[in-house]
Amino acid sequence: MSSVSESPIASSNEGGPAQGSKDPAGSLSPGEFRLFYLEPASEHVTGRLRVFKLDGAPDFRALSYTCGDPYRKGHFQMDRLVVEPDESCDQEPSCTVICNDEPIKVIPNLFNALHNFTTLNICGWLWIDAICIRQNDMEERAAQIKIMGTIYSRAAEVLIWLGHETSLSSDFVYTMKNIAPIVSEARAEGTLASLAREGSLSEHLCKGILGVTDFARYLMEWSLFTYTCRWFHRLWTTQELVLTEKPRFFCDQIELDWGKLASFAFIVSEMVWTTMVWTQLHKVTDVPFEELDSVPVLGILSYADPSATLSRLIPASSQQEMESLNQRRRHFIHLHNILAMQTGKSCRDPRDRVFALLGIAEKQAEIDFATLIQPDYSKSCEQIYIELASLILRESRCLDLLGWACLSGDLSLPSWTADYRRSPREFTPIHCYFDADKGPFDSAGETFHNDQVYIDGRILRCLGANFDIIQETYPLHSAPTVTASSVSLLSFLKSHTTDINGYRPLEMLFNTLTFNDSAVTSFGVTDQRIRRPLRERSFVAFLASFLVVHSSSAHLSPLEWEARADEWIETMAIHSVPTDSEFYFDFSIIRDVYQEFTQSAFHPSATCKNVGSVAEDFFQVYRKTGSAYDLFYTKSGLVGMGRGIREGDQVFILADAHTPYILRPTENAGQYRVVTDCFILDHIHGEVWDKYDPKKEPIALV
Repeated sequence: MSSVSESPIASSNEGGPAQGSKDPAGSLSPGEFRLFYLEPASEHVTGRLRVFKLDGAPDFRALSYTCGDPYRKGHFQMDRLVVEPDESCDQEPSCTVICNDEPIKVIPNLFNALHNFTTLNICGWLWIDAICIRQNDMEERAAQIKIMGTIYSRAAEVLIWLGHETSLSSDFVYTMKNIAPIVSEARAEGTLASLAREGSLSEHLCKGILGVTDFARYLMEWSLFTYTCRWFHRLWTTQELVLTEKPRFFCDQIELDWGKLASFAFIVSEMVWTTMVWTQLHKVTDVPFEELDSVPVLGILSYADPSATLSRLIPASSQQEMESLNQRRRHFIHLHNILAMQTGKSCRDPRDRVFALLGIAEKQAEIDFATLIQPDYSKSCEQIYIELASLILRESRCLDLLGWACLSGDLSLPSWTADYRRSPREFTPIHCYFDADKGPFDSAGETFHNDQVYIDGRILRCLGANFDIIQETYPLHSAPTVTASSVSLLSFLKSHTTDINGYRPLEMLFNTLTFNDSAVTSFGVTDQRIRRPLRERSFVAFLASFLVVHSSSAHLSPLEWEARADEWIETMAIHSVPTDSEFYFDFSIIRDVYQEFTQSAFHPSATCKNVGSVAEDFFQVYRKTGSAYDLFYTKSGLVGMGRGIREGDQVFILADAHTPYILRPTENAGQYRVVTDCFILDHIHGEVWDKYDPKKEPIALV
């Protein structure tokens, strides 16, 4: 076990327990909070609780841990490891801590953390939610949650407790202490490139290039630990990490260096090693690739600056586009993006999906969201989600948020209200395209917008235009079974998160590539109505579109832009090792098609026009977010795709929205339910409006 030196904080409060004269068991006044003074190691875990004002508190640390067993439990079934759900990890408060000379009960995970910190001589003032907040007092709990962002921001350090020692954690620690430095050095020297070219983690290659025995096994254990360690998956821990300037990670009595952990996580993601590991891991576990690939250590921990983590996860292009918005409107859109991005995290109370992230949004926006969205546990989840959606829609006037509408949700929410309990497989931030002088561009390619979004209780009133009715629907068959080669391709693409022309995420490309002839035939439609996408052209459309955004944000010259494209095409050729002709790329065709895109005028704007000429190929298969998508045909003969649609639904253009929406008429004239956003093949931009010129009229969404 490595020792951890005592931090100055532990000794900077001599006589600390004597501070704070207010009865710690009493009610807290506004701006007050409690701190627990952890005594040095003794027979028991001992400390004293005191009340302080936020502006007059001594230096303190804050504790970040999971409420319950720190690790997901697993059992073997038919020689396969089955990881149990998060709900199976609850712990009863069965351990004793002496607080103000009185015994109190805490859960074992918290007790183990405090015991380890006293052993490491990390003592002094601590903020611990389970001890410093009266958990059964809903009013106090709500008030303390309101200032929790401030508490973690002002803490001198945040002690992050991953959990006690296990065989899996020991391998994780060994990998971080002994193997991660070798990998980082190899990356700095450029020797990792040869390992990437081979596209393998065989023992022979890893030992020859890295000098490491059993590298693939340790990488597998490292990945499995990040999957089973609940700290990486909890919603509250996101705020606790992002808001601190100095996080300290502990796995039992071992302290892990934050910089090395972040750096190694980034390399694992960059080298697409998760994909290679999963192909082996999936043989002995039921861990799905999507969950292993999206563990937070490959997302949040990939960024060296935790305070900037979430803002960096919003694409630079989106941030730049929003600069022209009114500052306040921009921040409310950003609030939605933060809430939506974290829907994959777990929490016990669905109301906390809002409350747990307000501190992050406040720090980045400098808006007191906790006053506008009061943490109030006396309100139902339904009330909170409706009030939040009303606030964001009213302040942002951005109806792209309706893409999170929850017609099929199990809460009795209006169809225009976002349900942040939903967990899309890939987060797509809301992009807002605004003309500096005229206003937001809508799905018609015009500056057609409302002066305001009017919300009357459970009804959202806006301006819309009906231009067609769905006449037929066909189920979209699932993509073929994921193979090692397709997973490798998907993982590479997902590492370059962006939208295609600002509309849809990269999974569209993956689905396009796996959309084969048999699936088309099964629709029962003729080749004239829908044709099989040309994969190579679709990929170049993706590449060019991404580079248009990237070159603009990075201020690349045309020559630099061309060099970057060549580099990525070669990288794709290296990483795409087909084992199945269904996923094969002919990179000679890709290079030829790429030249077609750029031969007329090598400039991002010209390339963007060429991208539009093949956009219909690219948009043929829509992403899936846990629900089946359907192909549909309208009365006027348009072809499109959407989720949860049925015959008789209507296609609308809405003001302040950048994609068409499917709305379902109700029994009340002029009132509709939001079904889903959609796209219309060949009619993504102004063509729809110019050709049909539908009448604009007030509509009500319920």
